[in-house]
Amino acid sequence: AGGGQAPAMVVIPAGSFAMGTGARKVTVETPFAIGIYEVTRGDWTRYATATGRALPPAREGETDQHPIDRVSYEDASAYAAWLSDQTGARYRLPSATEWEYAARAGTATAYPGGDDTAGVCTAGNVADAALAKRYRSYETVACDDGQIRAAPVGQYAPNRWGLHDVIGNVGEWTASCWDSPPGSPPANASACESRTVRGGSWDTAAT
Repeated sequence: AGGGQAPAMVVIPAGSFAMGTGARKVTVETPFAIGIYEVTRGDWTRYATATGRALPPAREGETDQHPIDRVSYEDASAYAAWLSDQTGARYRLPSATEWEYAARAGTATAYPGGDDTAGVCTAGNVADAALAKRYRSYETVACDDGQIRAAPVGQYAPNRWGLHDVIGNVGEWTASCWDSPPGSPPANASACESRTVRGGSWDTAAT
């Protein structure tokens, strides 16, 4: 149909991992596909133009390659439904379990580069030395990712499964209720009042 090219995806294999700070073992029984990049302003512009939905104004310096932000859970869900209509495939938001499993990509460390924050700036755009030059009151990590605010997608090293920006840049909606226990499937539309956001953003010191 008229929606243009669908986002690039990668298939995540089934498997088990230790989820969250409680390190509870959780099994993802079915492979699933997830977007390689965060949804961009360009992606959202095509959707907004086709559907009449609002396009949040760009911040200073933002381009079509920057991630879209300031969209609600309902907006994000509607975008996934629109992609389904446009392509004939089934798109939806991941559960918090699926998101964390894909983001960890088989690792067990606190961060992509290890258990301390030294390597975080190679994997994502977080609150760091660059941000501290403008926002001196923010808690920051002791590295420099070169960006003060959000960066164009795909600028940092991907994780082992080829996903970019799972650390920082902008937070990402999931389909899980904020208080869902580890391993819970995506919640239906009326199951909860608030949803889980994962990944942190450009102003988050550690995620």
